[in-house]
Amino acid sequence: MQEHTFKKGDLISVIDDAIKGKIIAIHGNRITIEDEFGFPGYYNVNQVILHKPLEEILSDKVLVKDKIHEKPKKKKRTTSSTVLEVDLHIHQITNTNRNMSKHDMLQYQVTFAKQKMQQAIKNKISKIIFIHGNGKGVLRQEVEKMLAQFPVEIKDASYQKYGFGAVEVKIFLSKISN
Repeated sequence: MQEHTFKKGDLISVIDDAIKGKIIAIHGNRITIEDEFGFPGYYNVNQVILHKPLEEILSDKVLVKDKIHEKPKKKKRTTSSTVLEVDLHIHQITNTNRNMSKHDMLQYQVTFAKQKMQQAIKNKISKIIFIHGNGKGVLRQEVEKMLAQFPVEIKDASYQKYGFGAVEVKIFLSKISN
């Protein structure tokens, strides 16, 4: 088995997903990251790669007359074209659901979805895809109930990409008071 050399504070990317974050905890082969929106994610070490090598970090500094100065960083702007994709499958949003009842899991998933909505609004992201999966439709119904408290438009997400297991939520940011 290959030895992984991740450490707390490393910037990582999730393989086969558009998630980036910082490692905030390591438990054996499981790591906890804080994604770019401030939410935790849980992954095996073989699901992630270092996002920013040391050489790239050092190239952000410039030596001028024996003093190190940070290069001015471009301000990261969130545009209305940014889409947040949120997978609500329980194994994606918690370390373990071993002692959770189905009701507890559902409440956890809906609470997680609400936190992602609030984070999107805070970051002026106007579109979210909630991946609820296929099933009896209980999670989708509960997410739609939760979304009723926000100025949103809800429709089925792309069938080609998600099948019947996701909804697309357009947030009307102009109707939200700061």
